Amino acid sequence: MKRFATLLTVAVLAAFQLYAQDMESATQRYNEGAQALNEGNKEVALACFEDALSQAYFIGSEADELAFNCQKNIPIVIIAIAKDCINASDTEKAIAILSDGIKKAEEYGQASAEADMTSLLTQVYTTEGNKYLNAKDYAKAIESYRQTVELNPSDGNAWFRIGQAASRLEDEQMTVEALEKASELGQKANAGKELATFYLKRANKALNSKDYASAIADAEKSASILASAAAYQIGGRAAFNNKDYAKAIESLETYISKSSGKNVNQELYFLAISYETLGNKDKACGYYRQLMDVPQFKEYATHKVNVELKCQ
Repeated sequence: MKRFATLLTVAVLAAFQLYAQDMESATQRYNEGAQALNEGNKEVALACFEDALSQAYFIGSEADELAFNCQKNIPIVIIAIAKDCINASDTEKAIAILSDGIKKAEEYGQASAEADMTSLLTQVYTTEGNKYLNAKDYAKAIESYRQTVELNPSDGNAWFRIGQAASRLEDEQMTVEALEKASELGQKANAGKELATFYLKRANKALNSKDYASAIADAEKSASILASAAAYQIGGRAAFNNKDYAKAIESLETYISKSSGKNVNQELYFLAISYETLGNKDKACGYYRQLMDVPQFKEYATHKVNVELKCQ
């Protein structure tokens, strides 16, 4: 019995000695991290704090205070390292360390640090998206902005940029969805203008390729969002070529009213023909008369007014 008690005492003393050594080692690593941080050696500091934390976990509840201090400092160091990476334009490393840091901050219960890292990471993704957008690499721009809105779904600017990039890729569904989201999140004016321009460009492309029905449809979509003179001009010309003279008249007269009568000779010509085709002689005569002093149309308009229509 005496021998057993002696062995138990030896075991306890050995365990206590081992615990003391472990605490000393963990504390030393923590102190090394603090010193490295004071000297500006952030990478070394991070490695020391993480090593000290691992040891604290192994020791158990007796090292709770040490673990807490490590958990408090690790996110701070990660943010500092990420900022250095951003300043050095090493965004790939910044993204990697922040993504890992967010998980650690969540695990440690460091909500404030988690929010700070999330905000910083969204800025990095947005900067990357802007870089790709300016370089006209629209697919990569969308990928980066998607990461931004995954972290912050209420970022209206990122949704707007997704819409911009998608419109350049002529992806109607993505363009509409992203710009509608942007509009809901404070980007209504910019999103509306971008969407109107998207449909306007499609309308003009369709007009040039003689797809008049598509040109009319897209011009009307553009005008319904932003009533620009260009939308009515394209829609009117497409309608005229599609022999929809009533629609041509409506669109072209709206265009002329919005353009203040400048550079509208071609539209006056289309209107004259449209009214003549529909049997409205008075209106046709009125528009032909406006063309009698225009060199390009003078001979034809004069013939219409004086000979064919015998305008009064």
